[in-house]
Amino acid sequence: MTLTRGPDGRQAASVTPGPGRKGRFFRTLEQDGRVTVLPSDADQLVAAGRLDRGLFDVTALLAQQYDAAHTDALPLIVEETDGMTASSLNELTGLAENASVRRLDSIDAHALRVGDADLGRFWKALVSADGQRTKAADAPRVWLDGRVSAALDRSTAQIGAPDMWSAGIAATGSRWPYWTPEPTRAIPIWPGG
Repeated sequence: MTLTRGPDGRQAASVTPGPGRKGRFFRTLEQDGRVTVLPSDADQLVAAGRLDRGLFDVTALLAQQYDAAHTDALPLIVEETDGMTASSLNELTGLAENASVRRLDSIDAHALRVGDADLGRFWKALVSADGQRTKAADAPRVWLDGRVSAALDRSTAQIGAPDMWSAGIAATGSRWPYWTPEPTRAIPIWPGG
């Protein structure tokens, strides 16, 4: 896929279907400066909440440097579901590169990286031969394991930090960043902090 920007500022995506993908349609949507390209055989799984729409948000993928110029693997999270067989799970996680599968017990899922060469096989294992699963409920949930960064613009205000900072109170040297504001000093909420 190639993303280009026209003289009018609008973006256009050009999709070349991979091997075995001839006849699939790719719907392109540009909204608020973001481009999403959704293959026809993903519609049912996205609508059922089984596939993360972020996997098809080209603008976000580029911003996170999940393009061919910056990475050769896509990080995914595959959640086990009730209708999923162990062999289906093994087939999907077996395509991860360099034994990169990590078990995420807290959400009953696996984090893995699927290399560019195996993405087509991963997709075929995820959908049936006709491009749609018989029942989307049988499909695992698959999310983009996106990059995140901490932002303190909301959390610090929630605990009153800006008021404390303006009063000259600093929490330097403490292992606990959670403070209750007082007029003259800060007291750690956690004991032993």
